[in-house]
Amino acid sequence: MTTTIQMEIDETTAGIYTAAPQEDRNRLSVLWGVLIREYQAAPSALGRLMNEIGNKAKERGLTAEELESINISGKKSAFSSLWPCCVSPAL
Repeated sequence: MTTTIQMEIDETTAGIYTAAPQEDRNRLSVLWGVLIREYQAAPSALGRLMNEIGNKAKERGLTAEELESINISGKKSAFSSLWPCCVSPAL
């Protein structure tokens, strides 16, 4: 059984999702389900996953300034609270 949920995401991500073939959107839905269940089972595991994602972003050259420049719902980037490893002055 499935249900529909609403969540706010940035326009670029929404565009990528809506442009993806239905098969890929189905896979992304499965991935979201896994991520959310992982969060419920062990919130610290989600933190480790987020740190890993942040570290990979750094490895690929994404800077703290680029992360902070992302505007989410008129607020400063949520990345600083989600991935402090990526927006620290040491970056």
